[in-house]
Amino acid sequence: MINSHLGREGDRKKAMELGAKDFIIRGIVPPKEVVQRVLQVVGAGEYQLYICKDKGEVKKFANDLGLKEDLTCPECQGDLFLKIVQKKNGQLTANVFCSSCGKIY
Repeated sequence: MINSHLGREGDRKKAMELGAKDFIIRGIVPPKEVVQRVLQVVGAGEYQLYICKDKGEVKKFANDLGLKEDLTCPECQGDLFLKIVQKKNGQLTANVFCSSCGKIY
């Protein structure tokens, strides 16, 4: 996907020949359409991310959500993961869930 100031047909054609999936001209294509076109290329998706317990602000994150600092499930002691879902409109939602029992926090 190419996002360019160049708007000539030859520029678009060259980008497509080089394997670009889309060619967006900055300043011409409105931001809402850019999001829609990006989602068409990359699609909406769901991602399950492991939370590294000894990096960053994990303890603060756990405390803010009322979870155990070791990020294990209070019910079954399974590891907690972060599930991020990208909707077709580009919005992201996130939930913490247990990999063992499936409970969402």
